[in-house]
Amino acid sequence: MDKLNVLMRDIVEKEVKHYQSDIELDLKIIKHDNEDCKNKPIFYIWFTRENGTVMMREDFITVKNSADNILFNFWKDIINAYRIKINKVCPKNIYGTIEKINLKKYYKEVKEKEKEKEKILCKIELQDGKIIEKEYDFEDGYFNRILFSEKLDVSMVKSFKILDYI
Repeated sequence: MDKLNVLMRDIVEKEVKHYQSDIELDLKIIKHDNEDCKNKPIFYIWFTRENGTVMMREDFITVKNSADNILFNFWKDIINAYRIKINKVCPKNIYGTIEKINLKKYYKEVKEKEKEKEKILCKIELQDGKIIEKEYDFEDGYFNRILFSEKLDVSMVKSFKILDYI
């Protein structure tokens, strides 16, 4: 098991000329997602390009119209693509594996697996410390619809996270 944060930084240094600081956002995404992983490995697809990086949850890429699906389809012509498996997240290091993938082949596989989902499982952390974890309809404008249904103003929300598509 390798220190992924070290390997990813090395890749960014070689492949990214501008916006190398994107790696900090990618590592933050991994740490945030793995707060709730419950000892289950999480897989990502990671794109690097001359002008930055893009990180997507692999299991969310196949959900039509999810943010990860939209990003994946937008950036599908990127030259450098990696599949990352997270095994363990510690305060200073992230452990797992990383492998370069053939994006054209992978893209075809993803298109075959794409499906629509009707619900999302969300975790909403409020400024006052209260946490709401619940299923909602997955439809256009879901964020605002969820806030309306919970009678919340956006200023009351500390973080909003999609845990799963159902």
